[in-house]
Amino acid sequence: MMFGLFLCLASLSSRPALLYAVEESCTADSCMKSSRFMLYEVNPGEGFNLRRDVFVRAAVFVHMLNELDDRSSWALVLPPWGPLYHWKRKDLRQDALHWSLFFDIDSIRRFVPVMEFDDYLADRKLPVIDEVFYLMSHNFDEVDLQSEWLLNETKCSDVAGLPYFFEAKNVIRGWFWDYDGIYTKRLRCFKALGPAGKIITRLLAKTDVTDKAVMFDRFETVLHDHYGSENYWKARRSMRFSKRLINLGNEFRENNLNSSDERDITITPDSWEIQKSPVAFGGPFVCAHLRRQDYLRAHADEVPSVREAALQLRKILRMQNISVVFLATDGTKDEVRELKQNLPGITVWTYNPSQQLLSTIKEGGAAIVEQWICAHARFFIGSHESTFSFRIQEEREILGFDPATTFNRFCKTFESSCEQPAKWRVIY
Repeated sequence: MMFGLFLCLASLSSRPALLYAVEESCTADSCMKSSRFMLYEVNPGEGFNLRRDVFVRAAVFVHMLNELDDRSSWALVLPPWGPLYHWKRKDLRQDALHWSLFFDIDSIRRFVPVMEFDDYLADRKLPVIDEVFYLMSHNFDEVDLQSEWLLNETKCSDVAGLPYFFEAKNVIRGWFWDYDGIYTKRLRCFKALGPAGKIITRLLAKTDVTDKAVMFDRFETVLHDHYGSENYWKARRSMRFSKRLINLGNEFRENNLNSSDERDITITPDSWEIQKSPVAFGGPFVCAHLRRQDYLRAHADEVPSVREAALQLRKILRMQNISVVFLATDGTKDEVRELKQNLPGITVWTYNPSQQLLSTIKEGGAAIVEQWICAHARFFIGSHESTFSFRIQEEREILGFDPATTFNRFCKTFESSCEQPAKWRVIY
């Protein structure tokens, strides 16, 4: 069947126009919405918490897409988790993990239609993705810095390290989360600069409505349309942790930190949609997120020594009249021991799940339990430009903590001052 190009322009002038091909005989009055799937992936080197931010970009875009597209109904296919660079445990299988292990999928679905990759395969009954767009960043010396957005196609054969290979006509193989037999029919490569609403809509314009599944690799390349906007916070608030991980965090708080939602004034409604401007107090402990490992090299001018971090913590503990610290860190056992030695008279807790529990919740689940505990502390101090710290700050903002107790980070030394994190306030 021949297909003609039909231009569909959104009536909302403040949002990007959507262009795509539809069947010639189809009219606006007679067409039923077709089901389509948007998939995405992120640079393999990106960590767990940056990927959560990329999800928000994709979710906000698909939410907008379903408002604008009167021809198709879109579902966002969630990319399986792992293996990730920061997940070091070789004794755990940490690949092709479902989102439901970490997050409440039903909560997310109340903002945007989403599905696990396994459910996508079962729904389509074909191990095929119709088209993959591989996105790359523009080098700054290639672009006019006054440009709001840029999109330039390049030959995939010219892309160094391209993670795809052409097996046959309309059969292009790649990693695809280590699932067997998955392939795409078409692959196109683009250099992109700009927000999802500008970039992705123009790439979708190059597809046909018969392309049921379209994937965008390196989705971290595109930016938020409106970072910190109402829809940003709706997507972020919908991204609640799985009930099992929340329960594990709550048990740890109750058993070790004298902390509960009732005492801390952190009770949340079952539905994120009805939560409005809460005021939280927090448990009687300070949470410190202290990044080590690669940060000692990548941010040498910003990361304190263990002793300097202890000095800064002692000042906070005196100000808060608290003698308990919950420590979230990727530091070594020796570094944790050194911190405790530099905090005499202070109780320092860390989260160390049993091997049996870790085998089920994985390292990602253990990190979420740590974040959940930190989100309920009386005071939080994080690490410079750490996405782990950013996600805790967002959780605390959602819970309703005073920004002065949330947007803090370690400085290089006790005596020095340093720029503190930007205060991104929740919008309801």
